[in-house]
Amino acid sequence: MSKLKIAIVGTGSISHSHIRAYLQNPDVELYAFCDINEERVKMMGEKYGVKRLYTDEAAMLRELPEIDAVSVCTWNSQHAPCTIMALNAGKHVLCEKPMATCAADAVKMKEAAEKNGKLQRLQNPQGLHRQRLLRRHLLRQGHLPPPQRFPRRLVRRQEPFGRRPAH
Repeated sequence: MSKLKIAIVGTGSISHSHIRAYLQNPDVELYAFCDINEERVKMMGEKYGVKRLYTDEAAMLRELPEIDAVSVCTWNSQHAPCTIMALNAGKHVLCEKPMATCAADAVKMKEAAEKNGKLQRLQNPQGLHRQRLLRRHLLRQGHLPPPQRFPRRLVRRQEPFGRRPAH
């Protein structure tokens, strides 16, 4: 099986968590980096040994059709346009949160994924934290009691009969 070729769009601070996760997966190759900041993309390429460096996402997608998936790590306002561009180029996409800055853009992202038959996922920053993984493992093994959930309205400090104290 060949490795999945991953492109990172946006090489700012949040991209480091994506890159670290990809580097831990032997079935993944960091294939290309793209950022509007040419100096930063060169520095990141040097740091991680990535040779295919771009400052234009459209050019990267056009020139590297072999890319399998794209991690979108840009400014929030660029999540939708970058994701839609990658999906329309036939790439799977992992988008950093928030998905979009408005509901209409989120719908367009979903439609682009469906139209192109590609996966589009939202990064869940809590999903892979070590403490959370350990807690999940211990719960599944029966070493911890199940968590208790209470509706917020029952936990809030209130006066009798649901009245709040006067200030």
